[in-house]
Order: sequence, then C-alpha cells, then structure tokens
Amino acid sequence: MRILLVDDHSVVRQGYASLLCALLPEVAVSEAASGEEALQQVQNLIPNLVIMDVSLPGISGLETIRRLRQRLPQLRVLFFSMHDELPLVRQALDAGAAGYITKNSPPEVLVEAVRRILAGHAYIEQPLATQLACHPQHGGTQDPRLRSSHRT
Repeated sequence: MRILLVDDHSVVRQGYASLLCALLPEVAVSEAASGEEALQQVQNLIPNLVIMDVSLPGISGLETIRRLRQRLPQLRVLFFSMHDELPLVRQALDAGAAGYITKNSPPEVLVEAVRRILAGHAYIEQPLATQLACHPQHGGTQDPRLRSSHRT
C-alpha cells in the first residue's frame, strides 16, 4: 500500500511517516510539502491513500483534493488538521474526503483511520462525528458517512 503524506511542516511529515511505517509495515509512505507537489507526485506514485493537511501554502488542501479527485476519482483521502470547525469538516467531506481527524488525536486514531479508509470505509474522529451527527446540515438528515466512523 502506498500513502502520500502532505503537510507543509517537515517535522510533522517525518513524525507521521515514521509512525505509520512503524505501525503499518505493509505501507510505503511518500511525502509532499505543498498541494502543487502533491499534484505532481500523485501522477507517478498513484497512492492508495493521501493524508493531507487542510492548511497548505499555495493551493489549499481542499482545492488540491478536488483537483486530485478529478484525475483519480477512486483516490481515498484522509484530512488531518489542527482545525476542528464543523464547516471545515463538511467542506472536506464535500470535496471527497473519506475521513477527517485532528492533529490533536492520539497516534492510534491516525492508524485506525488509515486502516479503515484503506479497507474502503469512512472515518471521522469520534468528537467530530458526534458534533456532525448532532448538527446535521440538511434538514435533519444524517450524513451516511457518519455511521461508518462510530466505534461499537
């Protein structure tokens, strides 16, 4: 499995890449520092999953993912961000993300999110999933992706 990790902070990228490689030995992790770099790398790499920060210099993570999914509609994306505002989470899901977690999450949340998304499921960090379920956007209907992210 191939993962592309996109974040503008090299320490964050290297830390998450080391964590993923240590806990998921079947995964190869590549890194990009910007949306532009991610767009270039995806053409050659064709990853199974892109883990992307929302806030990037130049092209935002949201716009990058829109462009990537135009080229590769089957591409799975996990957003990870320091931002936990519901409108931003909704924008990420609307852009085609299969998941969203915050950088405050413990390492095991990242690993669980990666495993679930690579298995074809969605994953939204529990506090965010609860908030989204309690504050539905469209006339009281729950987003069906939220059902996949609750732990039972």
